[in-house]
Amino acid sequence: MAGSEHRGTRAVQRMLEYAPAGGALALWIAHEDRDDEDTAPAWTDGRRIVYAPRFERLSLPRQTGWVAHEVLHVALRHAQRAQAWRARPGALDERLW
Repeated sequence: MAGSEHRGTRAVQRMLEYAPAGGALALWIAHEDRDDEDTAPAWTDGRRIVYAPRFERLSLPRQTGWVAHEVLHVALRHAQRAQAWRARPGALDERLW
């Protein structure tokens, strides 16, 4: 976050107040706004959380939940673990993942 504003700023602030551990994790993740309306309100590639314009139309509690969800994807290294599993033939059922 490093002092920059992004669409998830208020949600991160709320997490810091109500769930400090998750909020602290969110501070270590890069956040980026994009103007793509054809994506989920927020998503992660495993390194950063990306926010679409429709994220701002969610209520603050929903924004906070969405950011917490994406923070856990990053913290638990889901993208990196999925990539490693994909490298093993037949080891990953995409529907279950």
